[in-house]
Formats: sequence, structure tokens, C-alpha cells
Amino acid sequence: MFCDSFTLVDLNISNFDTSSAKNMSYMFFNCYKLNSLDLSSFTMESAYNITHMFSNTPMLEYINLINSNPKENSLINNFFQGTSKNLVICTESDIII
Repeated sequence: MFCDSFTLVDLNISNFDTSSAKNMSYMFFNCYKLNSLDLSSFTMESAYNITHMFSNTPMLEYINLINSNPKENSLINNFFQGTSKNLVICTESDIII
């Protein structure tokens, strides 16, 4: 969806309905300048493929994944490949640094 948006810095996706999305792979791939994402309104419960979702986002420093719960058997390989070494990820129960 936003793949190869090389100059994208900020994004408000709070009104997106992702409840029936099946494939979210490469959604933010190559968004080089994207700094933070609030995906707390996203649901990934129907998605079977979320591979490379955030790959090659070297400026990404914060992701809010609260309420995003991916499907238990989703393809998830290389989900954060090529992200910032300082990336902070907020989930339901943890903050992962």
C-alpha cells in the first residue's frame, strides 16, 4: 500500500479499516524516511501474510502495535528487517526496545 514511498515522513492511518485485509506484506517496505507509526487502530487478525511489513525503514524509531494482534499462523518473516537499531515497539503487554 505504501511500499516504495521513499519520502513519506508522517502518516495518519487511524481511520483505516484493516479487519478483512488478508495480505499486508511489504505494506511499509522502503519507506526510508518514515519516523513513527501508530497502528493501534489496525487489526491483523485476518491477515495471513505480513512478511516484510516494515522492512527497509531505517528511520523508523517507534511503532505502536497495541490491538494489532496478528493471526497465530501468519507468515511473519523479515517483519522488521532493515529497521532502526533504536526502534521501540509497543505491544499489548510489552515495550520492546
